[in-house]
Amino acid sequence: MGVSFPPSAGAFHQAALPHLQPFVSFLSATRSPFLINCYPYFAYKDDPARVPLDYVLFQPSAARVVDPNTRLPYDNMLYAQVDAVYAAIQRLGHTDVEVKVSETGWPSRGDPDELGATPENAGTYIRNLLQRIEMKQGTPLRPATPVDVYVFALFNENLKPGRRKEYDSPPRQCQKEGADPGIGGWAFKL
Repeated sequence: MGVSFPPSAGAFHQAALPHLQPFVSFLSATRSPFLINCYPYFAYKDDPARVPLDYVLFQPSAARVVDPNTRLPYDNMLYAQVDAVYAAIQRLGHTDVEVKVSETGWPSRGDPDELGATPENAGTYIRNLLQRIEMKQGTPLRPATPVDVYVFALFNENLKPGRRKEYDSPPRQCQKEGADPGIGGWAFKL
């Protein structure tokens, strides 16, 4: 995304537009969804002074963020991210392409500079996300369209190279029975 805040200002990077315009047109013509990976964790980690932890964890105590252009209130970052993508797609001339979250999650551990990567936060994120999805609610911009979400990953990929958050997954109590293995990890549809 080139712009993701406020959600109504959502726009793709200018350099990606020559590729995304025909792609989104194809999705529209075939009635296929636009799949996105949303990780509110990274917004929090990158700017914890301006991105409240309660807001990214779906906490009921989270202060609402109001989009100044639409006046729509957001009580969590994931829905704001989804609506930013809807706005970016609309800027390409399409209102008929549904957005689905093909990947989201929260790391259970991280390197010392990776604030918020804890088993407690991972469990809170997944539990609160599950509660929201079970309510079959939509985003503020698309309230009649329930958010479709897949969670990644349900096990620690401790042999994967890179920073610790790249291979540590949510704690075992967040796993859902009947999950199917995905490529490079586990994902399950909520």
